[in-house]
Amino acid sequence: MLTKPPLHLESKTEDKVPALVTQLGYAGLIPFVTLAPAVWLVDTKLSALVAVDRATYTRYLLPSWLPMRLTLTVVASVSCAGGAIGLLR
Repeated sequence: MLTKPPLHLESKTEDKVPALVTQLGYAGLIPFVTLAPAVWLVDTKLSALVAVDRATYTRYLLPSWLPMRLTLTVVASVSCAGGAIGLLR
């Protein structure tokens, strides 16, 4: 029976990365390093989908939806980029 969790942190707001490095060595950083490129791929895919939608929406006479689609994609892309940068710092 375990009396404490395997990853012991003093408070809920404490940064978990140093504790992972302490317990697992630098292998604890592998999830963060592999997740950041995946977030950049999502960002790239969102931009590609806007280009596809631009061609498709005009063909089906729905160009009035493009400004909203572009705005939502820009917000999502900035969020993905910010998340990736936050993971790498």
